[in-house]
Amino acid sequence: MAADKDYMEHYRAQVQARLWSDPHTRPRQRELEQLADQIEQRSGIRLSLSTLKRLWRDDVTQVPHPSTLNALVSVLGHTSWADFKQATVLTPELQTTSIPPTKPVRRIASAWWWAAAASAALVTLLVLLQATNRTASPRPLVLPADIPFQADKTVTVGVPNTVQFRYDVSHITADSFFIQQSWDPRDKEAIDPASHYRSSVYYLPGFHRAKLIVNDSIVRKVRIHIKTNGWLPVADYADNSREPFYLDKITEPGTGDLHITEAQLAAAGVDISKRFQLRYYNIRDFEHITSDSFTLQARLRLDSLQNIPCPRAQVTIVTEEDIFYLQLTTPGCVGKLYLGMGETRQGAENHDLSALGCNLYDWQTVQVHNKEKQVTISLNHQPVHTVSYKKDFGKIVGIVFNFISPGAIDDVILKNGQGDVIYETAF
Repeated sequence: MAADKDYMEHYRAQVQARLWSDPHTRPRQRELEQLADQIEQRSGIRLSLSTLKRLWRDDVTQVPHPSTLNALVSVLGHTSWADFKQATVLTPELQTTSIPPTKPVRRIASAWWWAAAASAALVTLLVLLQATNRTASPRPLVLPADIPFQADKTVTVGVPNTVQFRYDVSHITADSFFIQQSWDPRDKEAIDPASHYRSSVYYLPGFHRAKLIVNDSIVRKVRIHIKTNGWLPVADYADNSREPFYLDKITEPGTGDLHITEAQLAAAGVDISKRFQLRYYNIRDFEHITSDSFTLQARLRLDSLQNIPCPRAQVTIVTEEDIFYLQLTTPGCVGKLYLGMGETRQGAENHDLSALGCNLYDWQTVQVHNKEKQVTISLNHQPVHTVSYKKDFGKIVGIVFNFISPGAIDDVILKNGQGDVIYETAF
């Protein structure tokens, strides 16, 4: 039977092939930092750079903690390390095997032997030269004071939305140039340094931070606010295997809540036997409110699906610099919960988040009250958890509810620090 170490080798190869398009070259620090960002976005866990570096050493002897393994495979679309192992078929060459000792043979001095020895010496010399080239100091990157980089949307509001990037890197000497649409390294596209134009299609709303990358250095950033016209329900598969399903045309107005049912998902072509996400987006300019003092309150509930043992709902507040989020699940599954407020990240493996367990199949009222970066989370009007943070994250630019089953939201209210209602809907 294959050991976890064998699966770790396969995991590294998959990540390098999918995220960096090279399953053989050891990743650079910038790429590992991008991987850490993506793992945090997918799982809510922030893995340290030293942890990821240890995993990419050739002499890995100790398999990480189960919670770390679960976070790692989230970038490959798996819910857990066990799920990843079950979906992985290891070929014999990927499994750890012991090499039996070879029997000594009598060396015969002949012309063939000398030819083989000469060939081996030549190969060794070439390997040494190649290693010397790899370890040589890289050429320093010289950047001009001004690097033009801008982005223009073709549609003011809505998705899909084509963004036209204009740039000028013609005076920069480097090996590679890229534009990355968002935080996700898989959205990175190579660009022609002799050109000045590149377009990309954004399929999901949000407050994106596109990056202009030279070699492995981010040299410029630009903000792209892809807004919605009110609430936009979207479904997509966890493995990002195809374009998302836009569900705004199948919602029924005047029902008292915003609810996408199992039947509506099936009618829209969503295969609910696969792992999918249902998200309700409201991305816009919320005037007269900042992320350091606000109150968000809403009601939510999920529909029961037999193939989901641990239902989960996530409330996300999108800011100019990052996202705030909290997760709810049933009491028996609270060990999988994560939350992030400002730069503070907490996971249930080392924080008590059991108070965020509830019956998600009944209506639950959740509230996030932030007063000068001191956050109180309440469930059904009872405070259950507190978090504090220090950094400034700018304005609130979006609200997202994320479910892994059909579900509904209602009575969404957003207030500023003075208690003034900035946004309210009762559907």
